[in-house]
Amino acid sequence: MTPRTVDHCDPPPPGWTYLDREQVDEAWSRFRAAFGALRPGLHADAWPAITEPAPSVTFDLRFDATAVPAIWAARMEAINAETVRCLLGIADPSEVVVLDWQHPGYRLDLSEHASAPHAVWRVPVYPDGDYYTFVLPDFSEGTFGHPWEQSLCVFGPRLVGTLAVTLSTWLPVLRVDGRTQQDNPLLVDDPPPVRRPARRFFEGFTEAGPHFAHRMRQRGDAGCSDASGA
Repeated sequence: MTPRTVDHCDPPPPGWTYLDREQVDEAWSRFRAAFGALRPGLHADAWPAITEPAPSVTFDLRFDATAVPAIWAARMEAINAETVRCLLGIADPSEVVVLDWQHPGYRLDLSEHASAPHAVWRVPVYPDGDYYTFVLPDFSEGTFGHPWEQSLCVFGPRLVGTLAVTLSTWLPVLRVDGRTQQDNPLLVDDPPPVRRPARRFFEGFTEAGPHFAHRMRQRGDAGCSDASGA
């Protein structure tokens, strides 16, 4: 498993650079403009912690880490790695802003991090203890991890068309565009219970008209076309 370091004001790992105070303030200002004020909370009445944008898909990460620790570790590793892979496909240059609530912020060079012989996470994508955001500098595409809901929101048209599609093959979907299955028009073909296993979730849409994954890809492609034509 890729190791992680904890910030003790020591030099960050390869690819990681501290944001200075002005840069941190600017990043959180952009965060609030994009998602509203962060609403931290331990209980469901405070969830989600942000205004989830459209397009976005939010995944359920709940898993008993004490039951099978190796599976939990593999899940965390897979989410971290797949997010880097998909971000590398859209980030030019290959840099993202990483925000860790009430902790230092970072600029992450994805290429340097992924290519390092001994890659180390200062902050992981998988929210293992705090609210983590990985986002392009313009805040148009990225992820937001919620440690208490144990969820990951993937947002932006290109990431919805790539990262959200691959994660949907094995993670249950909580919300699309900030809405649950009960009130989301993308999910009305066969409304499954919230937190339903991902394989069965897709089977329902395969049998009842437009495929959910295909629709996510279409939305991503449309978003990319719009962005390139701007």
